[in-house]
Amino acid sequence: MEGIEKLKRIIELEEKKGYQDKAVLGGLDRFLKNWLSLYGGSVKDPRLLRLLSSGYSSLDIPMRVAWIREVKEKLENTDEKPRRVSSSITSIRGINKKILQKLSRLGIKDIKDLLYFFPRRHIDYTRIRKIGEIEVGVEQTIIGFVWEARERQVGKGMKIAEAIIGDETGNIKAVWFNQPYLAKILKTNSKVVLSGKVDVFRGRKVMESPEYELLEGEELLHTGRLVPVYPLTEGITQRMMRRFVKEALDIGIYTVEEFLPGRVIEEENLLPLREAIRQAHFPDSMEMKERARRRLAFDELFIIQLGVLSKKEEWKRGEGISFKEDPSSLDRLIGSLPFELTGAQRRVLGEIIGDMRKNEPMSRLLQGEVGSGKTIVALLAMVYTWMNGYQSALMAPTEILAEQHFDTFSNILKCESLGGYIMTSKIFDKPINIGLLIGGMGERQKRMVQNLIREGVIDIIIGTHTLIQRNVEFKNLGFVVVDEQHRFGVLQRHALRE
Repeated sequence: MEGIEKLKRIIELEEKKGYQDKAVLGGLDRFLKNWLSLYGGSVKDPRLLRLLSSGYSSLDIPMRVAWIREVKEKLENTDEKPRRVSSSITSIRGINKKILQKLSRLGIKDIKDLLYFFPRRHIDYTRIRKIGEIEVGVEQTIIGFVWEARERQVGKGMKIAEAIIGDETGNIKAVWFNQPYLAKILKTNSKVVLSGKVDVFRGRKVMESPEYELLEGEELLHTGRLVPVYPLTEGITQRMMRRFVKEALDIGIYTVEEFLPGRVIEEENLLPLREAIRQAHFPDSMEMKERARRRLAFDELFIIQLGVLSKKEEWKRGEGISFKEDPSSLDRLIGSLPFELTGAQRRVLGEIIGDMRKNEPMSRLLQGEVGSGKTIVALLAMVYTWMNGYQSALMAPTEILAEQHFDTFSNILKCESLGGYIMTSKIFDKPINIGLLIGGMGERQKRMVQNLIREGVIDIIIGTHTLIQRNVEFKNLGFVVVDEQHRFGVLQRHALRE
């Protein structure tokens, strides 16, 4: 299974690169030779075996297109089924129980977690240079052969691995501190890729602790490309994490299902989801990295928007209160104001009252600059609620702001004091009672206001978060205004609405 998924990945990459035999360094034929030596025994289709052994580099472009198409069809019809995205990451080589515990500290428990464990940045190792052309102090990549590799003791308790890497233009020394085992890995005459900065030591160019990879036809992970850098935890190295993610991509990416309609992907010029995940980890270029980021950001915002719309539809499906009173009843109050309502205020008030007359719940955001007249619109809507026999509440984020609203409402409605924090207006034929409930009030005053709210005596109540405490009960609450709603939590606003 692992081999099949790896082959699919390379075939798709070759297709994406325009059939130029550039999916892997060294060419597709070299990769297929290595692949067949490892996994050829698992291929049951003789036609597929012949295709993989027939040679690709000698074909012209039309024949390569046909070759890729047939190989993909054969691979899709293999008996083996891909592992589910949610399968355990212990199916990945090198992940045992001990490593699994360490990965769990990063929130990684299954293959899907690995697929969506994106790097925080990338190191650009795409600048491939001949050894004779390398520059000092610049991140770059070289490809050469190991002329010599050895382990050496330096000082007390420290061992290093040294290797001389050469190509047709020259040679350079590479040094790795406290990694003496590399002297055995970097065998003489093996082809290797090194990426990192070049320094000068005793007049000679040297690469200290560069990233390395043996060039064996596989896709490069640590060198020669935009190399991902992941958040880590103790006991997990960058090389380990890159390999884990790469294998998760190989075995799990084909089970990731596209959820956006094709029309949306085309109109927004987005990458397909599978490709976006791949490119987010191992981008082919800075452009592809940015396109992957854009697709994944689009998904995140799209899902948030779907959640918001779902909540809105759920809210609308609830049964609301349909107000029947003629809105023209507000004309007396509007005519008594010391100023004329603006066109925008009249329009917004009309829209709000129009919603209040429907039999479905209303949830609106009234937005405007400071001093634009939002408060008077809220007051008129609350008075209209009183006209229909219901209570209304205004919740402010601070006691000072609540007291300011209480004073403003009292002045506009030409209220008289009933004692304490209760005011009454006789601007209409029947009184409108306004109350204030804030944390700074005395307990006796609080209980009095709470009782009047419960009995329905107070028609308009202004307060802070005290309005959503358990001991505050409304007789027939019909309309709620939340001032500076962004300063309240979602659950706080929901509690008052409920």
